[in-house]
Amino acid sequence: MNEGEVVLTPEQIQTLRGYASRGDTYGGWRYLANLGDRYADDAAAIVGKDANLNGLNLWMKKGVENLWDDTVGKKTRLEKFDRVALQHFRQYARLINQNNGRLPNTSEIERSYYKAVTDNGVSSSAAIDLVINRSLPDMADGYWALGLGIEAERIHNEQAVNNPNGSERDNRKQLISALDKGFDGSFKEKHFTFLQSVMMDVTKLGVEYTIDGWQKIGGWGNGIINDLYKSVVKREWTGIFEIVNNNIKQGNEAFKNEINSLVHDMKAAGKEFGDDLNTQWNNLTQAAEIIYNDIVDNTSQGIEKGVKAIKELSEKMKNAASDLADGSAEKAKQVVEDLAQAAKEAYENAKSTAEKAAQAAREFFKGLPSFKDLAEKFRDLFPNPEGWIDDGHQCLAPWVKETKKRNGKYHVYDPLALDLDGDGIETVATKGFAGSLFDHTNNGIRTATGWVSADDGLLVRDLNGNGIIDNGAELFGDNTKLADGSFAKHGYAALAELDSNGDNIINAADAAFQTLRVWQDLNQDGISQANELRTLEELGIQSLDLAYKDVNKNLGNGNTLAQQGSYTKTDGTTAKMGDLLLAADNLHSRFKDKVELTAEQAKAANLAGIGRLRDLREAAALSGDLANMLKAYSAAETKEAQLALLDNLIHKWAETDSNWGKKSPMRLSTDWTQTANEGIALTPSQVAQLKKNALVSLSDKAKAAIDAARDRIAVLDAYTGQDSNTLYYMSEEDALNIVKVTNDTYDHLAKNIYQNLLFQTRLQPYLNQISFKMENDTFTLDFSGLVQAFNHVKETNPQKAFVDLAEMLAYGELRSWYEGRRLMTDYVEEAKKAGKFEDYQKVLGQETVALLAKTSGTQADDILQNVGFGHNKNVSLYGNDGNDTLIGGAGNDYLEGGSGSDTYVFGEGFGQDTVYNYDYATGRKDIIRFTDGITADMLTFTREGNHLLIKAKDGSGQVTVQSYFQNDGSGAYRIDEIHFDNGKVLDVATVKELVQQSTDGSDRLYAYQSGNTLNGGLGDDYLYGADGDDLLNGDAGNDSIYSGNGNDTLDGGEGNDALYGYNGNDALNGGEGNDHLNGEDGNDTLIGGAGNDYLEGGSGSDTYVFGKGFGQDTVYNYDYATGRKDIIRFTDGITADMLTFTREGNHLLIKAKDGSGQVTVQYYFQNDGSGAYRIDEIHFDNGKVLDVATVKELVQQSTDGSDRLYAYQSGNTLNGGLGDDYLYGADGDDLLNGDAGNDSIYSGNGNDTLDGGEGNDALYGYNGNDALNGGEGNDHLNGEDGNDTLIGGAGNDYLEGGSGSDTYVFGKGFGQDAVYNYDYATGRKDIIRFTDGITADMLTFTREGNHLLIKAKDGSGQVTVQSYFQNDGSGAYRIDEIHFDNGKVLDVATVKELVQQSTDGSDRLYAYQSGNTLNGGLGDDYLYGADGDDLLNGDAGNDSIYSGNGNDTLNGGEGNDALYGYNGNDALNGGEGNDHLNGEDGNDTLIGGAGNDYLEGGSGSDTYVFGKGFGQDAVYNYDYATGRKDIIRFTDGITADMLTFTREGNHLLIKAKDGSGQVTVQSYFQNDGSGAYRIDEIHFDNGKVLDVATVKELVQQSTDGSDRLYAYQSGSTLNGGLGDDYLYGADGDDLLNGDAGNDSIYSGNGNDTLDGGEGNDALYGYNGNDALNGGEGNDHLNGEDGNDTLIGGAGNDYLEGGSGSDTYVFGEGFGQDTVYNYHVDKNSDTMHFKGFKAADVHFIRSGSDLVLSASEQDNVRISGFFYGENHRVDTFVFDDAAISNPDFAKYINAGNNLVQSMSVFGSNTAATGGNVDANIQSVQQPLLVTPSA
Repeated sequence: MNEGEVVLTPEQIQTLRGYASRGDTYGGWRYLANLGDRYADDAAAIVGKDANLNGLNLWMKKGVENLWDDTVGKKTRLEKFDRVALQHFRQYARLINQNNGRLPNTSEIERSYYKAVTDNGVSSSAAIDLVINRSLPDMADGYWALGLGIEAERIHNEQAVNNPNGSERDNRKQLISALDKGFDGSFKEKHFTFLQSVMMDVTKLGVEYTIDGWQKIGGWGNGIINDLYKSVVKREWTGIFEIVNNNIKQGNEAFKNEINSLVHDMKAAGKEFGDDLNTQWNNLTQAAEIIYNDIVDNTSQGIEKGVKAIKELSEKMKNAASDLADGSAEKAKQVVEDLAQAAKEAYENAKSTAEKAAQAAREFFKGLPSFKDLAEKFRDLFPNPEGWIDDGHQCLAPWVKETKKRNGKYHVYDPLALDLDGDGIETVATKGFAGSLFDHTNNGIRTATGWVSADDGLLVRDLNGNGIIDNGAELFGDNTKLADGSFAKHGYAALAELDSNGDNIINAADAAFQTLRVWQDLNQDGISQANELRTLEELGIQSLDLAYKDVNKNLGNGNTLAQQGSYTKTDGTTAKMGDLLLAADNLHSRFKDKVELTAEQAKAANLAGIGRLRDLREAAALSGDLANMLKAYSAAETKEAQLALLDNLIHKWAETDSNWGKKSPMRLSTDWTQTANEGIALTPSQVAQLKKNALVSLSDKAKAAIDAARDRIAVLDAYTGQDSNTLYYMSEEDALNIVKVTNDTYDHLAKNIYQNLLFQTRLQPYLNQISFKMENDTFTLDFSGLVQAFNHVKETNPQKAFVDLAEMLAYGELRSWYEGRRLMTDYVEEAKKAGKFEDYQKVLGQETVALLAKTSGTQADDILQNVGFGHNKNVSLYGNDGNDTLIGGAGNDYLEGGSGSDTYVFGEGFGQDTVYNYDYATGRKDIIRFTDGITADMLTFTREGNHLLIKAKDGSGQVTVQSYFQNDGSGAYRIDEIHFDNGKVLDVATVKELVQQSTDGSDRLYAYQSGNTLNGGLGDDYLYGADGDDLLNGDAGNDSIYSGNGNDTLDGGEGNDALYGYNGNDALNGGEGNDHLNGEDGNDTLIGGAGNDYLEGGSGSDTYVFGKGFGQDTVYNYDYATGRKDIIRFTDGITADMLTFTREGNHLLIKAKDGSGQVTVQYYFQNDGSGAYRIDEIHFDNGKVLDVATVKELVQQSTDGSDRLYAYQSGNTLNGGLGDDYLYGADGDDLLNGDAGNDSIYSGNGNDTLDGGEGNDALYGYNGNDALNGGEGNDHLNGEDGNDTLIGGAGNDYLEGGSGSDTYVFGKGFGQDAVYNYDYATGRKDIIRFTDGITADMLTFTREGNHLLIKAKDGSGQVTVQSYFQNDGSGAYRIDEIHFDNGKVLDVATVKELVQQSTDGSDRLYAYQSGNTLNGGLGDDYLYGADGDDLLNGDAGNDSIYSGNGNDTLNGGEGNDALYGYNGNDALNGGEGNDHLNGEDGNDTLIGGAGNDYLEGGSGSDTYVFGKGFGQDAVYNYDYATGRKDIIRFTDGITADMLTFTREGNHLLIKAKDGSGQVTVQSYFQNDGSGAYRIDEIHFDNGKVLDVATVKELVQQSTDGSDRLYAYQSGSTLNGGLGDDYLYGADGDDLLNGDAGNDSIYSGNGNDTLDGGEGNDALYGYNGNDALNGGEGNDHLNGEDGNDTLIGGAGNDYLEGGSGSDTYVFGEGFGQDTVYNYHVDKNSDTMHFKGFKAADVHFIRSGSDLVLSASEQDNVRISGFFYGENHRVDTFVFDDAAISNPDFAKYINAGNNLVQSMSVFGSNTAATGGNVDANIQSVQQPLLVTPSA
């Protein structure tokens, strides 16, 4: 045994483990303490004086005391206390276990304890019990005063944690209330009677011990007297004295501190109000202090006197022990009498003093409930200045939540942390002000943050040497400033700057190593204390490794471990170091510095600071604008006036934010930058969508909404500490959603600030009218002055009085001020009469109105009704104490009477109301009263659960009495009587009878505890049993019946019923229908009856009964209990030979041979029939019984049909026989014969033999070395695990070996088989074995893809080894060896050679990764390269050749070949024939050779080579990469002057002038030759090189033939020359001259000039303002879009202007032209006659056309002119005049003034018979004289 250890027995260790597993801290400590006391002497000898178990026990007790003192002293969260103790004990128990029962030495225990007490967070509810009852359980009563202080502190802190959103006001109310309860009853009495009881007990103890000891010892000697002294005086008295003396002093101090704290709080609260109120408040608190001081003084004096008396008595006893040693009996008697007298006097003295102190205390605490009441009532009038923060956090939460959606990122903090205890880096969540606050960003504001737990640490560096870690600059993270002035990306980057020697390790060799510290924040407050900063040496850290990996591990609590590395300790071990992303909560913030306020500034209204804003008072002290606005707001007298100033106040406070002025531009951005402290909120798909939407435009409405929201965004950022510098949106909907969240959040914030300033500003004058008064020796609040104040205001401003009173009631929650609600009711009635009520409600707003609709009573007898708000709908009434009357009225109301005898009144139209009547008091009498003539026969009474439902039969209303039937109607929720207008009264007993009556509908009937018979009758009913023996009859309908705790009988009757037994031995009979029966607990009998039923027996010995016609039933009989005996019983003469027994899976199927029914016993065969689902016996009417063993034999017998046979674990032989059978092996070595039929056979875990026999079978091996033989037919064999042998047999079989070394056997006639041999294991050896004399030369070996094909040369069979060549035959699919009957063996290498040999046929040859030469030979071959540099020769035939990843050479040879390069720089030569070459990736060389070839270079810098006789070739050269250089090279002496270069569309055509060949470069001119299809250079044998610019010039040169010339985007001049040419413009301003010939000229997008020249030309404008001149000939001009000018020129031309404002120009000799001027736009078209006066032109109507004739040779026909405006020319311009359309319009329909037709000018053929010229002149003359008429 080692020194310092104590060995525990195995039993003791086991006991400790039990305490630890149950979390029983108290039991564990007591057990250890008892061990210490019991073995104190032995322990002292073993471990020494200071470390014995008795010492350990005392240490444990003291440790708990110290822990508690430390916790209270620092005012940290008490929740950690309980878990600390639990962890401490578990750690201690674990150390004992690890040391094989040896207790650890003291230092080990102390280290464990120190670690435990630094942990965080548990339930606080047991903290007081832990201290009082666990640390010193025998002295629990002695902690009265300490307990009071602890209880107050615990409640205060618990409220802060458990109610983080509650205001400080609410938490203080809870504290006062809890203390008041603590003073009641036993705790109060114990508090002051302890002093007298402990004195009495101590004195009595001494006397009794002395007298009793003397009587026992008689004259037995001095030794016994000494023992008596030691046991009585020294151990008991001294110990008790020390405990009483020390702990009462501590308790006294704690009690005093707590009362002082309470008084201080009350004083502090009083500062928020006016001087008058302050004075009263001070008087009250001073009175409390006086009373308290008296208590303390008297109690202290009593204690001192009592202690002094005990000391004197103890001294006397000590002296008496010496006197008694003399042995004189007489003297001893006298000593005893003296002792008794002294004890009596000490007792009387202590008792008298203590009783006086107790009486004084009782007098004080007698008034405490009133004092508490007073404080609570008064605080109801106003919110605490800090209380608004909790509401503020709630209303601002949506803004913080939407941060990622607004600006695409969210903020986190990024420090380096070290795992100090070996359990990984642990973190804690942000906890508001209750958790850690730290200034991460060095802006002087400490904000709530996720944090490292107390048992791990942060790596820090005190840069300014002040001994404190001030801000994030002194951590290692993204707030660390680097030497170059930038900030580190993350913690590792920050630490790397200290690596002075560049070895990627921070250790003593680096200068800064000694300056590093680890901050272990033990109290988790975010403030570094001296004892929390430790050197690396102290922690045993030798070095920090800068290597890390990105892990992005979610640590919970909103924190993430972003990067992880390690550090090394001095003992050589390593631990984790990581860069954290800590959650940020900027709402909870505190400025480091405080602003000193003047007396005047301290009087201003105040709200606590939030986000980046100081407290309102402090901010106003620093901002004159804010101070003035706050003063104006406080002085505003009406709600309307305050609301008018509220926005400005909110903004002025926000403008004190140091970041103010950075308004959000709200712009679209995909340029998100990721730093270490910004998580990216965009997914890749979102980024892609953003790029697509880069041009998203917003409507004017959306833009206006965004502009209006920008100021509010800045405001909300200030209040929340957020930054919304750049916002992103993917659609207008997203942008408007940002606006909505902004406005909603701002509105909530404004409302919150308004409500929390209300009682400090506009309502404060009213509060100054409240005073205190004494009633019955009790303080109370006097509201009489407040009522007068409101009425005084009402005289001059009724609306102000109305609104002020309403808001005081709504937000002050003055439930106790009954007069105020009555006053409000009066105001409402007056407003309604005056017609102002709706106006006043609008001023109040919906929220305030809703609050006022909620009414609460007082402790008095109240009559509660809605005060008039809410239009009498949906009211909530709370009676509280007293005998109250609650009248809900119309609407759906909630009524809660509270304590006392309450009456709930319901009249006509009472709605859907709810009554909650909890009152456990005896003697109370609660009543429901129906008025307005409502009688009982107008209502129905039903029960739902424990609720009573009283419904109006006409459907007009319902009253739900919640929990009425709790405890059978005798519980605390009952209504004692229900009264009606006709005098009838229903008591509880009558109501209970009513609700058990069934109807023809769907009923819910409940039994009572005494036992009942319930009949459901018609309808789908619910019946519920109780604790008695119930008879529950469902009768007709689909019923649900629930048994209770008795032995119940459940009968479903007709219908599909559900019957549920419970406790007890129940009988369940489903009756007719498809029923569900569940017996649950007990020995139940289940009868499904007719129909298809589901029966569950549950626990117990159950019996399932089946008679004739039992249907298709299922039994689920799970019961793992031992000793149970479950039975199936067949009745009605059913015997075993009338049934068949089969198995399906683990289910037993019992079928009637006549097909009338089946019972499925689910999972019967689980664990071979010995499991929890078995039926122990099956009984028949003839007395026969089948046990489990018999049933197991029956189900293994085969039939001629399709059977399912299962082996058992011991091993079996199964024969399927005829039919398609399923055979299943088990754990033994099974022989499974499928025999005839298509069978499925499944092996088990043994070494099984599977024989399919005849038919198409499926055989599945499992674990074990199995033999599978498919037999005849097309079989599927799968060996799965083990070294299996697979024989497909005759037919086309599929064989899978699975894992293990498998052998595939093939004999003669093996068919078309496939082998799938996937097995990645190393060391396995899989074999194909050919038998029956088959040798290798009887087979061929070829490859198809990765498959190996082994074919019989005589065509009799083939074996396909799937994926054999995966990874060049070394992969998981390979067959290691192929064996033959003559002993020859082919390994993989040999097979690989065989499959690369070509034939005269069509071959598929594959290269391997190392590089190969493949020759296709004759035939149409397929050659495939691999990763090496391959030479692939197609030779003769139409071959397909595929390159691999290397630099391959592909030769097509003869025939029409397809060559495909891949990765690598490949050389492709098509050879003879029409070939297709595709270089794909790499810098490839492509030679088409003879024939008409198609060449694709793919990506990379490719070269296309063309020699003599290159044919009609096409080049497709798409490659968008930058830096590539693609070339066409002409060889065999071909030079540029032997070729022509022309363009067709975007294609470049290079033609041999001798007609021997042509190369078409497809899409060459895409993007003017700068696109992805270009050829960069064209090379010739003579060294000449043509670049793109040169080629572009060549193709614009015209010839004497028919040319196609194209302009470029920059603008070009094209001349067609001779021939019928095609000229095409582009985007620039082009000049396109057709010259001679019949040309076709097409404009582009610019303002182009088109000149047809000679010939019959076609000119087409496009976009732009074009000029079209047809020139000579009969031309067709079409201007299309734009404002075009069309000149037909000589000849008979056809002119179409198209859209836009077009001008048609006609000069002398223009011929017979036609104008088609149809347009739908609003532009103005002009016809200009140059060289003509208006009188020279005749206007002639010809049908719908207008003809303008200048001479017999020159005229213009405007087609469809008279169809309407869309066909007209707007203006006719002549040399001397202009005629507009309005001038001409009046004559359009004047048919008698226009010549209808005219074939020959100058003749008299007009329809009118008059002179034509005269008629024309009659039209013209008025136009010329009065052009505007």
